[in-house]
Order: sequence, then C-alpha cells, then structure tokens
Amino acid sequence: MLALGECFSTTDVLTFLRRATPPSFQAKDGYRKQALMTNVSRFKTYASYLLVVLAMLLYGGVAVMSADLVPDLPPHAHAKPYGSDWECDTGFQEKGDSCIALAAPANSFLNGQKYGSGWECSFGYRLRGQPPVCDAITVPPNGYLKDSVFGDGWGCNRGYRKHGNACLAIAVPLHGYLTGDAAGSDWECERGFYQQDRACVAIPVPEHGYLSDVALGHGWACERGFRANGTICQAISIPEHSYLNDSQYGTGWSCDRGYQKSGNDCVAVHLPTHAYLTAAAYHRDGWACERGYRKVPGACISIIIPDHAHLAYSGNDWACDKPFSKEQDQCVEGP
Repeated sequence: MLALGECFSTTDVLTFLRRATPPSFQAKDGYRKQALMTNVSRFKTYASYLLVVLAMLLYGGVAVMSADLVPDLPPHAHAKPYGSDWECDTGFQEKGDSCIALAAPANSFLNGQKYGSGWECSFGYRLRGQPPVCDAITVPPNGYLKDSVFGDGWGCNRGYRKHGNACLAIAVPLHGYLTGDAAGSDWECERGFYQQDRACVAIPVPEHGYLSDVALGHGWACERGFRANGTICQAISIPEHSYLNDSQYGTGWSCDRGYQKSGNDCVAVHLPTHAYLTAAAYHRDGWACERGYRKVPGACISIIIPDHAHLAYSGNDWACDKPFSKEQDQCVEGP
C-alpha cells in the first residue's frame, strides 16, 4: 500500500494498480500496457490535486493558529505569518496599538515604510508646503527631470548650463568642443590649440618641433637632436666621439665607450695595465681593475694574499680563512 506524501516511482504505481484492479477490468494482453499507463497518468493527476488541497489547508491552519496567538488584533491589521505579532494592512501605519490610515496627497505613492510619512512624491514632483503636498517640478526649456531628492530635481541637456531657473546655451568657440565638465567651462580646445580667454588660439609650433600632449609648457616639443630655447628648437651640438641620448635634461649627448666627458668634449679613457672599461657611476674615471688587482690612482696593483687567506668575493681584496681573523696585513688565529 502506498502512503500519501511518500516518494514513489512509475514501477511502484504500476505494481499497485495491477494488484488493485480486478481481473474483470483488466485489459487483454494487447492493451494491458496502454491501460496501465493511462491509469498511472490519472493517478498522478489526482495525487497532485490532493497535495495542493492539503497545502492550502495546512497554510490556513497555520494562519488561524497565528491569529489565535495574537491578542487584541486592532482594526486594519493582520497577524504575521509566524510568531505572535501583527502588522498593519497596506495603506495603514502603526501608531501605538492602532493602525492609522495614511493620508497620501495627490501625485504620491505609498513606500511601505513603517516609519516617517509612509509615502513619497512621484517622479517629477517635489514635497512642499504645510500640510505637505506634491507639486510638479517646473523644468525649463532644454532641461530634463533628475531622479534625485536633492537640488531642484532637474538638470540641463548637453550643450546647456544651469543659470538660475533656466538652461542657457554654452558658447563653444571655433576649434573648441563640449566636455560635459560641469565644474569647468564645459568646453576645451582641440589638439593644436590653447585656450585664451573665451577663444581657441593655434599653438605656434617652431621649425623642428611637434605638438605635444603634455598639459604644461608650450604645447610643443622639439624633435630628436634639438632642444627648446625660448620659442625655437635649437640643434644640439655634439662633440667628437659622442652620440645623442634620450634625456630631456643635461647636454643631450653622451660619450662613446672608451671616452669620458670633460667639459664640452669627450676625451679617451686611459686604461692602465690589468684594467677594463666600465660605465659604473662609482668609477668616475671610467675603468676598474681586473680580479686579483687593487685600484690605486692611475694603476692596478697585484693583491698580495697572506697565509691562511683567500681572494675576497669582490676580487679586489682578500679575506681570512675560518677560523682566522684579519689583523693588519695578516691572518691570525684568535678567539
């Protein structure tokens, strides 16, 4: 026997129907399967109806039980689905132990809040006066309504700026364009022009110069090999054995490898024996000593390694083996 509410499969239903159907009502072998499937479909339909009815009865019972638990239910109120409390019907607001009808003015809507007035003005209207009413927002020509509770409730269309209660057209000069920046002038000059008063003036780009996107400065920069000098681009004079660099500061040129800057010239680096060229900043003379040699003014001298010592990691000094320690020019065994 199948219990109500119990999960069952099609096989369970077929077995149940075979046992419950009298032999006289059973179809012959050719039609038995079709009859059983029809009975299964009807059984599922009746079971669905029965479950819906039981759910409705259960919900009603819970509501009645909840209402019975709420003492002194005031008019225009109903019990909450759960617990022993109550709440006001739509259009009413709780005031003490009563439900008071909300007096919402024209052009407003109920917001469902339990506190405050319980209503708000509709879009396009603003709260004014006492008693409070919802007045239509007056939108000037070339304006539009804004969904905001702050300000006047309207703004100006693109190309217009708010001035008092009106929207005035923004005067965009020749070679200018609208930006939509409400805090500024609402317009800027096109590339190649700069703002002067209420006009856009062409940027005078000198020979060997080009327009620059840097906000500060002249609005132009010089080509490679030239430097700005006032309002012109002056060619960089580079000495022999040098090349142009990309630095915006300094002379604009660097010396070739093997040469060192001296004033406005590049002079050859004098390499002593056992030395090599280096660009390291701490070697101002442009050379360093090979490993095993120590640098002295103008020369590289061989490092003399005492007993119980070895060439240091730098290659230009020595260090004592463990457990020896350095004492002047030798390694001594100490505590």
